[in-house]
Amino acid sequence: FTLYFRVKYFVSRLSSLVHSQTLHLYYLHLKDSLRHGRICCPDERALQLASLALQDQFGDLRSDMGRQKYFLPEDILSGMVTKSYSNEELHNKLTSLHSSHAGLSHRQSQMKFVELAAELQEYGL
Repeated sequence: FTLYFRVKYFVSRLSSLVHSQTLHLYYLHLKDSLRHGRICCPDERALQLASLALQDQFGDLRSDMGRQKYFLPEDILSGMVTKSYSNEELHNKLTSLHSSHAGLSHRQSQMKFVELAAELQEYGL
């Protein structure tokens, strides 16, 4: 049994997401909407957002993680993006972007994800 949180009204001022649980649920909703194509997103922005999701899920990239496949692209990207690149390309791009987020906490990576998603043209529609 899985319960999904859906947002009916999108916040216009992200500073109103003060409570960590509210931010987390909002982040999960946006992440799910992007992954399932309910919010369209250019490929480069989708890769940036996916790398922030990796930072949130795994923390800082460790040297042993880069050598192995520690994520599946289809688990964090929409089908439109995964069709545009090979799995090897996606792994390399996302690993590189993930490493650039070193030092971000869970809250910081979630907030940055929400901030970038809020800039999308279809945000809030």
